[in-house]
Amino acid sequence: MDFVGYIVRPFHLLVRRRVVGHLREALRRSERALVGRHAQATEYRFDAPVLDALQASVASYLGHLRRAACRRLVAAVCDANSWLEGFIALDRQTLKLRRRDTAPLAARTVLAQYRHWQREFADDVVLMKVGAFVEQLQWPPRRLPKVRPATAPRLRGGLRRMRPTRRGAVQGFPLTQVNRRVAGLVAAGRSVTFVAQRGESGGGLMRRVPLARWVAGGAMQGVGERPV
Repeated sequence: MDFVGYIVRPFHLLVRRRVVGHLREALRRSERALVGRHAQATEYRFDAPVLDALQASVASYLGHLRRAACRRLVAAVCDANSWLEGFIALDRQTLKLRRRDTAPLAARTVLAQYRHWQREFADDVVLMKVGAFVEQLQWPPRRLPKVRPATAPRLRGGLRRMRPTRRGAVQGFPLTQVNRRVAGLVAAGRSVTFVAQRGESGGGLMRRVPLARWVAGGAMQGVGERPV
């Protein structure tokens, strides 16, 4: 028997195909807006308005699905839309979701912010905008020699180590170079997350959230060209 979006069976509920079709179409629209596929990387764009709409849509459908026998259906939808994991962490047992681009409220220093994003995107090189520069920090922080030898080895992406900073930055460059640097890292097979500044979060500290992410393994054309 059909009833408000469900097929009622004697001992369980099933979700109507029409509902599943609408969910798949909503995910396809979001994917076109948020994901770009290039030869050497897949680009994930953290567009806040689009992600807000995606989160609301997915939460609404999950609220509908959780009343039915849906475990295999949820697994099939997630497996067919693996890009979704780049933006939303979903517990398939409880059907609770978490946005991966949510700024950490407890982080009160630049280093604490960096530590959060490094944990969130553990396999990536995390580059974070600090003022007019882009930096890669190190956790836990480690004191570096004050004098940098002229023969100091270059880091991945062709960068030299920075002199020590209070934040523990190990490399950095002007913001104007970020597109070229990202392209170099991706060409070397590294995945990159770029964290941008988005106004103050309190106490004079700038709020920092991901702007874009490039996951290696995906046409080099277009990689690193997103304006920052």
